[in-house]
Amino acid sequence: MSTSRAARRLGLGFRPSAGTDLAESDWVDAQLVGEFTAPGYARFDGRNTEIGEWPEALTYSLSDRMDRHKTRVRTILDAEAKQLDSATLARIRADAWNDYTVHAQDIHRLAHRGLYGEDQFRQRLTWFWANHFTVGRKGDENIEFIGHYVDTAIGGALDGSFADMVYGVVTHPAMGIYLDNVYNVGENSQVARICRRDGCQAGPNDNLGRELMELHTVSPSRGYTEDDIRNAANILSGWGYPPHPNDRPPFTPDDWWQSAFFKQRAQPGGKTVLGRDYPEGPAALRRLVDDLSIDASTADFLSRKLVLHFIGEAATEDDVAAVREAWTASDGHLPTVHRAVAERTLEPAAAGKFVWPIIWLFQAMRISGADFFYGYEQLNPMEEVVQRRPERVFEELGFDFWSVRQPDGYSDRSEAWISTEHFDRRIRFADLIYRFGNPRLSAAEIADALGLSAKTRDMIATGNTPRDRFVLCLCSKEFMEV
Repeated sequence: MSTSRAARRLGLGFRPSAGTDLAESDWVDAQLVGEFTAPGYARFDGRNTEIGEWPEALTYSLSDRMDRHKTRVRTILDAEAKQLDSATLARIRADAWNDYTVHAQDIHRLAHRGLYGEDQFRQRLTWFWANHFTVGRKGDENIEFIGHYVDTAIGGALDGSFADMVYGVVTHPAMGIYLDNVYNVGENSQVARICRRDGCQAGPNDNLGRELMELHTVSPSRGYTEDDIRNAANILSGWGYPPHPNDRPPFTPDDWWQSAFFKQRAQPGGKTVLGRDYPEGPAALRRLVDDLSIDASTADFLSRKLVLHFIGEAATEDDVAAVREAWTASDGHLPTVHRAVAERTLEPAAAGKFVWPIIWLFQAMRISGADFFYGYEQLNPMEEVVQRRPERVFEELGFDFWSVRQPDGYSDRSEAWISTEHFDRRIRFADLIYRFGNPRLSAAEIADALGLSAKTRDMIATGNTPRDRFVLCLCSKEFMEV
């Protein structure tokens, strides 16, 4: 198997004339340990697009995002307190949201990186884990934090342990808002006692505690009980900033965005989860995460999920066992686990895997040499082809990390993506890539570059025009099933 083929199985494929002389195993190692920059360009200019680095000024820290969010929310709350007429209040709310473009820049950054980034295996791994630890849009409360979450809590944790990633995920505000842990107040906490006295509402919320065990770590196969879930939620109580900074003045410090743990909202006393005892206080969460992360059920659950994502339904028990062994031997050291996944995926006998729409999209653009998305200076162009806006592209394809969706994320099973609707979307975007992306390679050249079969080449040749043949190539079974 060539490195080009390996790049498609594990990553996003090479752009024309951008391959590598490395052997497969060396390429995998370089992807796992290499340092990569995030590419970016200011303006889309067809084939003359000048690729540089994504500007530091458009890479927002969590502190920046929190300050902007706090300012916006307080602007809206202050306006609501003035009892303005509905039209004025609606305008103030709209202006406050329209002025906030960080999430649009985050989406552009992901798109530029997917189209031009050299860290394609790391991107695939980031997307896999971002989907596993799903954080969808929760109204407008967390949209500005999702990009930071994907880049840091997920992508920034690929070189460490699974436990480190889990801890970063559950303590990130994007997750705290999405699964309502910001409303998780211990039943016997100071806040709950005062609320009962004053007639306000505050109490436990087990959403994150449940998903931490059911979806993120051990899975239901571990045989946990409702008491285990409740106590996991009790350990998580007090974690996460209040979403509206003016809501609870006695319990919201000025640096609310920096203080992830609020003792006044935490359930006091020790807790027991899966037979293990945990102390009162914030240290209990790290201990719980560490224990769940190295549990045998977690190793099996995540090994199967990784194998399904990269190898597909044709994966064997031997594939799962190899990844599980790497997980267990390394206590969930992610580079070790990911290397084992790569080795099994690149086995000569491994069958094809029908890939997610976002993977197909970037593979289609990269192999054809297309230049497609707007630049970071074109977030609000006066005259635009809306399909050049990555947020619209991802929404239309039905695969968007910023969308509203269920906590179990997008399916990795082929049947979820093989439908007339999803096939029509790929045809439409293959056509858009041809018409607006200025692809450098024709359908025949793409077939040559990928070594497509004679059967697929014959099918492509039935197209009456270069555009038809291009669409047939990108939407062929052999191209979509890597």
